Amino acid sequence: MGILQYFGLALQKLTPEEQDICIKLGFDEELMRLLKTETDSPLAIENSNFIAAVVSPAKPEQAYTIIKNCKKRFTDRSMRLFANSEKESDTRIVSFYSVNESNILQFAGTNGKTQETTTEKLMEYIESWEKQCDFVVMGAGSDWLQLEFATIPEDSLSFAQEVFEICPDIADEINSEEKLIESIKRSKILGLWWD
Repeated sequence: MGILQYFGLALQKLTPEEQDICIKLGFDEELMRLLKTETDSPLAIENSNFIAAVVSPAKPEQAYTIIKNCKKRFTDRSMRLFANSEKESDTRIVSFYSVNESNILQFAGTNGKTQETTTEKLMEYIESWEKQCDFVVMGAGSDWLQLEFATIPEDSLSFAQEVFEICPDIADEINSEEKLIESIKRSKILGLWWD
């Protein structure tokens, strides 16, 4: 399916209800057809934390491939695209208009379950990091967040200290700032979670 999208072939048609969603939200119909084709699932509207979005169920094992295949096309049109789930069985792809990645956390209600790590505080960190390096939010839920980095901050030690500050549980997996930076450089991925 993914290769066909690049040639504009075989995009699924939207139902009249899905076309109404596009009209109501002002969403690009071509992008919504792409999303529907990639997920091979229907589109629905969802409002969460004052953000109206289109959601489409996805197989967990395909979610990140879909995001990687499509994210740039959505971002180029000022739309966010990410995987969202509270349980692996309810994985879906979410899209909405926004000029910055931090609003993904607002939609998902991502938080560290403490007063020090609120959704708003995490959004501040994401906005600060956006000024220091190049990354995208690949997925988010109420108690998890996954980022993919193209570059890391020049002051990587301070960045790593901030990561440990907002997600102390990461120390269970990676026990030093240096190892965290090495891991991100190698995998390009940073996964955060809060128990």
